[in-house]
Amino acid sequence: MAEANLLQATGEAFERAIDIEQRACEIFIKLSEMFAHVPDVSGFWKDMAEDELMHMNILEDVYDSLTSEQLQTPVDDALWNKIVNAESFLSQDLTSDIRNLDEAYEMAHQMEFSEVNSIFKFLATQIVQSQQIEIQVTEEITRHIRKIMDFAQDFGGRAWRGDVAISSLERSSRPRPASRT
Repeated sequence: MAEANLLQATGEAFERAIDIEQRACEIFIKLSEMFAHVPDVSGFWKDMAEDELMHMNILEDVYDSLTSEQLQTPVDDALWNKIVNAESFLSQDLTSDIRNLDEAYEMAHQMEFSEVNSIFKFLATQIVQSQQIEIQVTEEITRHIRKIMDFAQDFGGRAWRGDVAISSLERSSRPRPASRT
């Protein structure tokens, strides 16, 4: 359930959106580590993490350009609810149950098509009205989403992805399930 918006300020919305992008970056870094034994796939996840860092930097630049008055302006309830929902989704341990590349892809797809990118786009383009920033952000999001959409073409279909297990180091570092007796 979303927390009530008690006239949350734009500044807090930016701070929380930056944290959301940071969490997405950390998830992609973890995926890169989980598939380090498949260099191209690991590189793909690292590239996605770099995109999230770019999103953070854009949000930080816009945040830094705002006046104190703009930072204190209340945000729309719909935007605030998206922020709360994205935080809730990303607060889960999204990688601990992943056993193969298909599960990693499905989780990443879900994350990328959640509210994360719509929050980024809104805050980066609608608070400061700049056609140049809007074009840059729209192109960046399109490029970023295209990577996920092209994943099967670049790295194989669902059956192949299901056969690519996480690294043995990752499996051995996970707690073992309780034995059944």
